Amino acid sequence: MHAMDNTYIFGLNKRAWSFTTQVTTNVLKAFADGPAAAKYPANDNLEFMQEWPGDPIAGHHNLWPPVVL
Repeated sequence: MHAMDNTYIFGLNKRAWSFTTQVTTNVLKAFADGPAAAKYPANDNLEFMQEWPGDPIAGHHNLWPPVVL
């Protein structure tokens, strides 16, 4: 067992984190390249987001906690 196997990132060890990242990447690419892209095109919905002054997402703030390795 490697030392990194016991390090947790958002509750996942390194192997589970790598697996989850790869699966998510594969699914998103498949949707972007496949029939879902034509059937469900991206639509701009910014006007419906109802941003407010100081909105952390609109201000592009980093909302992720720091990862400690």
